[in-house]
Amino acid sequence: MLPMGASAVELSSRDPMQEPRAVLEERSEISTSAPHGWHKENLGAFTVFLPPKMKYIKQEGIDSFVGEFQGKSLTLRFDYGGYSQTTASYNESGGRGIIRRFLIDARQVDFVYPDSGFMAFFQPEYAGAFSLSMHATTESRKDIETAELIMRTLRFVKTKTK
Repeated sequence: MLPMGASAVELSSRDPMQEPRAVLEERSEISTSAPHGWHKENLGAFTVFLPPKMKYIKQEGIDSFVGEFQGKSLTLRFDYGGYSQTTASYNESGGRGIIRRFLIDARQVDFVYPDSGFMAFFQPEYAGAFSLSMHATTESRKDIETAELIMRTLRFVKTKTK
C-alpha cells in the first residue's frame, strides 16, 4: 500500500544511464512520532523506533554501517555509507517498481515498491555525504505498512560543526 498522497508512477529501466523517467515529486514532510509501545534504537548515525517484538541485529560491513531489524515476518536491512545504494543506482541496475518521493527528517527519501518487498533510499544531505538505503523483505501488505512507518520515525543524528 502506498503512503497517503498523489498517484504513483512506474520506474523505467529502458535506459539504465538515465534517472527514472517518472518520479512523483511529493515533497511533503512525512516524519512521524512512534506508535505507543514501540522502542527507540540509537544507532549513532541515526535513531529509529521499532515495534515491540522487532530487534536490531548488528552486521559486519566492509565500507559502510550495515545492520538489520528483525521481526517475526519482516526483516528490514540497512546500509549507511558513501557507497550505499541510491535511487539512481537502483534504476541503473535495472530495478523496477513504483516510486514516491518525500521528505523525512528534512531529507529527500524515495520509497520504492518493486514486485515484492519495499525499499527506501535516503539521499545524502550534500555531495560526498553518506546515504542510507533500507530494504524490507516481506510479502505482506501489513508488513510493508510497518516498514514505511518505521522509516517515517527515522531521525539523523546532527553532528556539531566547529
